[in-house]
Amino acid sequence: MTPTLLRPGAAMLLGLVAAGCGSAPEPQYDPAIEAEFLERRRAIEEEKGRQSFEGDLIKIDQAIDKYASAWLTTELSSSDRLREKLEQYLRGMVDRHLPRLLATADRRDLPAQRAISLAALGFSGRQEALDTLLNGARDDDPLIATAALFGLAVLHEPNTPPGVLGEIMTDAKKPVDVRRNASLALVKLQEHTFKPEAIEPYWEAVLAKPLDSEDSGIQVHALRGLGLRRNPAYAHYAEKFASHPHAMVRSAAAIAMGRMKNTSSVPTLLGLLGPAETNDNVRLAARKALQELAGGIDRYYDVAAWRKVFERGGD
Repeated sequence: MTPTLLRPGAAMLLGLVAAGCGSAPEPQYDPAIEAEFLERRRAIEEEKGRQSFEGDLIKIDQAIDKYASAWLTTELSSSDRLREKLEQYLRGMVDRHLPRLLATADRRDLPAQRAISLAALGFSGRQEALDTLLNGARDDDPLIATAALFGLAVLHEPNTPPGVLGEIMTDAKKPVDVRRNASLALVKLQEHTFKPEAIEPYWEAVLAKPLDSEDSGIQVHALRGLGLRRNPAYAHYAEKFASHPHAMVRSAAAIAMGRMKNTSSVPTLLGLLGPAETNDNVRLAARKALQELAGGIDRYYDVAAWRKVFERGGD
């Protein structure tokens, strides 16, 4: 193999380097220089991490907004699929930034970032996020409280004290968005808590009020929560709300009556099934509720046929 020839200038340069290496003094270790280098590198990496976190925080906020919109239309299968994809994405993002999210959720000097972090912590699935979210839920800033309560609804940690949520929901001095998110969190908690019966008095407090004296969203949550307890003794609450002016509340009342399975609700449900009810969703909910009470029998939207079923006690 023919050796590679170096140009004269290059050969001279190599010779000088070699000569210099032979006569140069040994480098001395300087702890101060190394410490300064490490500090600079740490600062650079920290700045990169901060910029990455702030950029991802914007993406998290946008994803949560889409998730909340899909949650409102959860009866549509397409929304369910979208919610599942968004939830998977958010859980991954939150897991990636969990330490920073926990720290930012306590930063009172950064209210916007704090609110996003609190809402995001609901997707962590970590019990360690509970205290931070509870502190946020008690905050006087509606933006912070609403975000924290949304986070608690998504987290639905069984050890969440229902009294905190119930007191916020029933506090008429608080903004309605805060109270509505508290009622949403209570519904989700009821499905996972070790003592769901502890939540029942808060639902009763909402449903005992006159129809027009409470937010309809909170009333829907109360009807849903009490209906899920499947206690026939609570049927009179659901029957009362069958005359609510909002179709969403009437529909929730019909569903609750079906779950409670008290035959005292039959006349009310027949009223929601008949021509006087103009909303198709309410009529469908009433029909399904009547099926529940009749043991699976279906007479569609024929009020007279339904009446005969219950007069005979069966088919």
